[in-house]
Amino acid sequence: MRRSLARLTLALFGVVLAGAQPAQSTPPQTAPADAAAAALSECLDNTSPATILESRQLAEKAIRACSAALQSRSLTPAEVAQARLYRGAARTALGDALLASGDYLEALRHYDHAVDPMNPDALQLYRAGAALEGVGKTDAALGKYDAAIKADPKLALAYYGRGILLATRERAYNRAIADFDRVLTLDPANTHALVHRGEA
Repeated sequence: MRRSLARLTLALFGVVLAGAQPAQSTPPQTAPADAAAAALSECLDNTSPATILESRQLAEKAIRACSAALQSRSLTPAEVAQARLYRGAARTALGDALLASGDYLEALRHYDHAVDPMNPDALQLYRAGAALEGVGKTDAALGKYDAAIKADPKLALAYYGRGILLATRERAYNRAIADFDRVLTLDPANTHALVHRGEA
């Protein structure tokens, strides 16, 4: 389940990143602008989802490059938006790879950096909930799943994750069944939810 989530996430980011084109920047006029342009170029060149899957070091390098470009304070608004998008995609993809490998605390660290508190993304909140569940923080995981559902009531993954947690850790079978029913309403072909509903 977790490995397929990582692949799905990377496929989704592949669609987002494939549609984004590098912003046209003005020619650098000073040495700091040269450094910012180089950092932005490195940021945009190293954040392909396939590249991130190949190497954790490349993903971390892309995150550092995007952060350096953003900290230069010499980017245009379009370049700032693009660097933030690519840095978030790199953090998310790296978090997914770590989650799939069982390194829940490190995955959680990357997810927490990728979530914008002013505009939380439901899928990011779900991922953070899965990582928290992996380290045994049931109440915090339930809070993340609840926040994900509040952010996007049609995110079947959040109901599915919360349902499993409620059934296995909280022994709240009726609530778990209600969550699995919601998953099946949103995604009728989800056989995993059907099986877990039967087990609850």
